[in-house]
Amino acid sequence: MNGNGIMENKIGKGQSFAKRIYLPRLIGLAIGMLSVLAAIAPLDLPGWIWILLLFNGLVWPHLAYQLAIRASEPYQAERRNLLYDSVMGGFWTATMQFNPLPAVTILSMMTMNNVAAGGQRLFVHGALAQVVGILLAITLFGPQVQLNVTALQIYACLPMLTLYPLALGWVCYRLAISSPTTSAVLAP
Repeated sequence: MNGNGIMENKIGKGQSFAKRIYLPRLIGLAIGMLSVLAAIAPLDLPGWIWILLLFNGLVWPHLAYQLAIRASEPYQAERRNLLYDSVMGGFWTATMQFNPLPAVTILSMMTMNNVAAGGQRLFVHGALAQVVGILLAITLFGPQVQLNVTALQIYACLPMLTLYPLALGWVCYRLAISSPTTSAVLAP
């Protein structure tokens, strides 16, 4: 195989990785937005936060996908996208003042995604990215803690706690059942 064949295979695998991440990101950020929305609604936050939340939940998944599949190194671009997701997860956690249920929901789903997509290494990098996001929000809004969880916040977290693991599990299952076939095709 010549250098071009190796490069095409690398790009193809990177684009495939971006395609696998797209649906879980789309579902996760859209329904995760509900958890964040329920937690920040009672807070006195500037208007730009609502615009950022809508962008992050509804626009970013599509933009991230396009950035990855059009990149010269799609796999690396998608890993950067996953780290951006983690930064924003940390940002929303501190912005909603560490409200226990929405914060744990967001951080644990982001962490589960990072482990599924990149193992221990992406787990560690994602955790550090979450800390960066937390520090950014604390810098902007101050260190505040809101420990009261409302019924609305509980109900708003339920879709994330049920649908996102289902979507991620489905993607992992599809990858697992395709791996033996892929191995057989690539074997000499």
